[in-house]
Amino acid sequence: KIGNSESIRRRVVCNFLHQLNVIRKWFEDNQSLRFYSSSLLFVYEGDVSVDNNDVTNLRMIDFCHVQRESGGDPGYLHGLQNVIKVLSDIVRVEHQRSGPE
Repeated sequence: KIGNSESIRRRVVCNFLHQLNVIRKWFEDNQSLRFYSSSLLFVYEGDVSVDNNDVTNLRMIDFCHVQRESGGDPGYLHGLQNVIKVLSDIVRVEHQRSGPE
């Protein structure tokens, strides 16, 4: 059986993955904006007594260099896909190591 800290870690990473995929979908559809020097802010409220998805929050920040450009922002999309891959690998390794919850 998976330990409590591993279960929390998996839940937190899965919550971030869900939020990243929402942003990724928007960027796949985006054909008019480019986000230069924008950032992602990952917030984790580490209160383990809270048993809901609100312990994680993902926000895009730093919009001062957004520009209208046709073709969208393939660079931002590439970065999102890399972060999604890294976090997905963490979940996969946790699953292989500990088994399903």
